Amino acid sequence: MKTDGKAALNKLKKRTSLMEAAFELFTEEGFQNTTISEIARKAGIGKGTFYFYFEDKYDIRNRIIISKSYEILHEALSSIPDKNDTFENKVIYVADRIIEKLSEDRILLRFIHKNLSWALLENSAEMSETFDLILKQAEESKEHFYKDVKTMMYLIIEMINGACYTAILYESPLPLEELKPKLFDSVRAVMKAFEVTKA
Repeated sequence: MKTDGKAALNKLKKRTSLMEAAFELFTEEGFQNTTISEIARKAGIGKGTFYFYFEDKYDIRNRIIISKSYEILHEALSSIPDKNDTFENKVIYVADRIIEKLSEDRILLRFIHKNLSWALLENSAEMSETFDLILKQAEESKEHFYKDVKTMMYLIIEMINGACYTAILYESPLPLEELKPKLFDSVRAVMKAFEVTKA
């Protein structure tokens, strides 16, 4: 049994090393300029071993995007300060945390490149746990019921990520602080479209 545990831990370490090496190379050298051989070498793993964990360079990039997106979403959802606040205010808080995280880490923003919502579409155990947090928050709403919360959150995250990308990097169409109030009004409008008043 101990051997199985060690083997599983060793596999996880190798997979993690490959993902960390790839992220570093992709963000420093560019995705197109990075080879699988370079990723494996930087991770201290043989090139053949790479294919045990990932199909190709695109697969590892996509897995990294999903992993990084999960981290951003989970951190934002887990840090809601007032658990008794309205669901709408909680969503605005989460949106603001996501925006702050992306504006603090422009390398990560460029890497994710408008794909933050992939994490919501992924049926991973980690994302299921995070999405359960969203559902729990929605169910605890005292004022309203929200239908199809997953689609609603997908649309909100897509809108946040897409709108903030150019605002953070190029201050276009507006600087981020000017865009945020308009964006939050748009988030509320999306929520209104999914809202069902409780009887």
